[in-house]
Formats: sequence, C-alpha cells, structure tokens
Amino acid sequence: MATAGTAKAAEGWYARVDLGYSVAGAAKIVANQAIGGEPDLEKDLSASLGLGYDLGTFRIEAEYARRENALDPILGVDQGGRVKSGAFMANVFADLGDGFVTPYVGAGVGAANVDVRAGNSSPLIPVSFDDSDSVVAYQFMAGASIALLPLLEVDIGYRYFATTNVNAAGGSPILSTIS
Repeated sequence: MATAGTAKAAEGWYARVDLGYSVAGAAKIVANQAIGGEPDLEKDLSASLGLGYDLGTFRIEAEYARRENALDPILGVDQGGRVKSGAFMANVFADLGDGFVTPYVGAGVGAANVDVRAGNSSPLIPVSFDDSDSVVAYQFMAGASIALLPLLEVDIGYRYFATTNVNAAGGSPILSTIS
C-alpha cells in the first residue's frame, strides 16, 4: 500500500491518507450445500484515513479503511461476486530510525463490516450470497516513510489484513462461513 501523504511533526498529532493496491488474496467458503472452495480475491484498490499521535519512537492511531475485491467463480457460484469491507482499527507503530527514510513496523486490531455478494445462474443450484457480518479484524504493517517536506512524507509499505470468520446467509436456504 502506498500512502498518498502523511502530515506530521517530529512528535505530536498527525493525519494520513492512504491509497493502496491490494494484491491477490483468497477466501475459504464452507456451506451446507454443494458449493464451496477457496476462490481468489482479485487485485483492487483500497483506501484509508488515519489520525494518530507520534510519541517519538512509537505512534498510536485510529484508522478507517475501505477495501473491495472481486471474488472468482467457484463450485456452485459460477458468477463470482464481490467482497467489500469497512474497518475501524486501532494501530501501534514502531519507527526504526529518524532520518530521510524511516523504516517502520506496526500492528492493529479492530472491527470490520464485511459484505459478501455472489451468485450462481444455474437453475439446478440456485445459490446466492448477499449478506454482511461484523467481525474482529487484525493487521500487520511494515514499510518506510520518505520525508518530502518538513510536514509531508510519502510511505511505501505492506499491510496484511485479515478477519475472523464471516457468516453470510444466502438467497437460497444456505448458511456459509467465509474466512
């Protein structure tokens, strides 16, 4: 994920806006009908806003992030679908230096609302998902910020984001677990 810009002083309050590109992931679908599998989540854009406080070596922040990915077709769900999430996270970062380029590591925990939509056009297996669930979310981050101006940095980093199992009811009589 590449950060569009972070405005912060050496210590104190800061705000950030992230625009990112999520790389391929996967979901695991378990259902009580003849569907299921591990569809790929296609690459797509993500965005987040953060407000934090820099304590020197450590930073704490509150974040809202939005992600959306296409869901590849799997057994029983031939049309594919989409997975969207909005997450409120509490993050902690450790800055590993204080120069023109500053590496960092971080972790966060929070809550995500995950919306799953997928369908099957076959009249033999009329299956569809169109539901959302609020679940626990967690993430790990690593990267480096590059100082452009005294109050502006560009960040290049990696973020691993995951949630606990998402339970989604379908348009037909199914209940699925997506993780």
